[in-house]
Amino acid sequence: LYRCVRTAFTDDEGALWGMSRTFTLKTLLSTAEYVGDRESWTVDEMVGILSSLPDGRYIMEDLGRYGAMDMLLGECGYSLFFDADKGLNGFNSTEFRDLLAYCASLPMAPSLIRTTPVGNGEPSNVHIAEAKGEVALREMWIQRFCDLYRMPLLMGEDYRIIGYPSSDEVSGTAVNIYKYYMMTAFCDTPDEAWEFLKHQLTVSDTGLMPGIYSLKSADKANTMEKYGGQNVYITWSGTRASSKPQTVTEPHVALAFSVEHWQEFADFIDSFPGNPLLKQVPDDVMSIVSDEVNDCLRGRTDPDSCAGAIESRVDLWLSEHE
Repeated sequence: LYRCVRTAFTDDEGALWGMSRTFTLKTLLSTAEYVGDRESWTVDEMVGILSSLPDGRYIMEDLGRYGAMDMLLGECGYSLFFDADKGLNGFNSTEFRDLLAYCASLPMAPSLIRTTPVGNGEPSNVHIAEAKGEVALREMWIQRFCDLYRMPLLMGEDYRIIGYPSSDEVSGTAVNIYKYYMMTAFCDTPDEAWEFLKHQLTVSDTGLMPGIYSLKSADKANTMEKYGGQNVYITWSGTRASSKPQTVTEPHVALAFSVEHWQEFADFIDSFPGNPLLKQVPDDVMSIVSDEVNDCLRGRTDPDSCAGAIESRVDLWLSEHE
């Protein structure tokens, strides 16, 4: 199993409670110009860096006031402020209030870099601006081996995987699970259930659910079947493979694919610790946060009042779920 998948499905007692056939990773890319040698950052560091960008620099494509919290924190970001097991409710912290104030200061509509002079109406010009270091952040989905080699094309050779804001207990790169399987302790036919699970975890990729196989052996077999011995060309927007050399005019990475490329990718994926799925912020709490944050970003409340209201409502939720 990949490390991040094992973490995702491990409970407090160290046992696996489920398993997925595939997974993807979602993170943020930046460059050394903006984040230096950092391998991670806190909410305060992120807000400080993004608030002081040089002239002629852009924060992130499609970043607007209403989607900013989700785009900048990621799926696990609210775990920095909430932990039911520890009774943590940090939604009225200075860090959270400063983040709210920053998001409330952004333009109402998403920032579409392609509509600016640097974009000139062409989406491909956004890629050029990102690769030249004119854009501070980019969302990055990691779904196949080729994405490891695509990142320098997207953000330049000096790119950094900075991730979403993180802590010692919350990883800044999110593990996304589309579907997972469980076998109950009271299953009447465990042998048949295990055979079904083994089949589901190793069945060939149908193309309907892209992702990295949770089992390294299955991921290796699937990747080698698709790309082994092929000439692989990785561009901004896609990947093509051919038994014969091809002419590619757009910026690209060309590989004579071998098992060493898959191993490099596997080692890269294992560098991410992952986050336990059971530690995610409950839906009820997420609804509370979303309600209050939306009111704040629409100008109905200020960040301090918003943070206080979230803290009060979450305190009530915690008391009701002790």
